[in-house]
Amino acid sequence: DGAPFLGTFVENKELKGRVYDELGGKKYLYYWRPKRQWIIGENYSSELGLVFVDTLARTPDQIARPWSFYDGETGEWVETEDLVLRRLPSEEEIKAWAGSREAQRFEMKGPKEKFDGAPFMGVYVEMIGFKPPVYKHEENEFFL
Repeated sequence: DGAPFLGTFVENKELKGRVYDELGGKKYLYYWRPKRQWIIGENYSSELGLVFVDTLARTPDQIARPWSFYDGETGEWVETEDLVLRRLPSEEEIKAWAGSREAQRFEMKGPKEKFDGAPFMGVYVEMIGFKPPVYKHEENEFFL
């Protein structure tokens, strides 16, 4: 997998800390206090992860700095503005917002010879309540 750190994370209520479990996966989003970093990795008790961001943000939705990832080709950690962590609404919020209006739907299409079987192709449905709007793929964990 080219980007194993991508996913959706939910707060782990049992750990009573800044640890979030990946939905349907085995990774964690967690705060590593000794280095003042938010990390996405496979062990929330380790300073080693797949991506990290240096920050004093108390919660993930307060992160306003670029993330760093390990570039296997150069052997270096690379800072990028392209990785974005965005808070998604809870199930209760979605239910409350859904009653207020109909969600918009969009379809991502492209030439079959280039994109046939690409997992990001398909229908995206608006997640009511976000500004700017957020659209989630109907079948996969992709967002616009």
